[in-house]
Amino acid sequence: MITHSINFTYVNFFKSCLIGINVHRDFMDMACNFLNCNEGNLPFKYLGLLVGANSSSFSTWKPLLEHVTTHLNSWENKYISFGGRIVLLNLVINVIPIFYISFLKMPEKVWRRLVKIQREFLWGGVTGVKRLVGSSGGRCVNQRRRVVLV
Repeated sequence: MITHSINFTYVNFFKSCLIGINVHRDFMDMACNFLNCNEGNLPFKYLGLLVGANSSSFSTWKPLLEHVTTHLNSWENKYISFGGRIVLLNLVINVIPIFYISFLKMPEKVWRRLVKIQREFLWGGVTGVKRLVGSSGGRCVNQRRRVVLV
């Protein structure tokens, strides 16, 4: 009795929805009216993850790709060094898909697109223009002008 009065936990039915699987329509209407909540349907979003969606579909993974792209575009890459971009990719961007992968199997097409986005950021930055082509003995070749910088 004492712990219940101190805890103050309850379900907010205005934010909740009821999803019925193999349930008659009349029962769902009565249950939603009794609980004073909305009726939901599949797939639904929970913590940014589509529950009940086809994991092999590219459209299921599109929000993840947009999320990663948005994060990369939010950093103005003009003044971030090559080492800084590596740290951003390893510590921030590579962590984002882990939540999705823990629940759904990522298709190879999505994985290839994710790696492509990361490579474009690493080598070209936000604009996608490749700045650093190769280096040898402290010399870097700029692809645009074909000039060797010492």
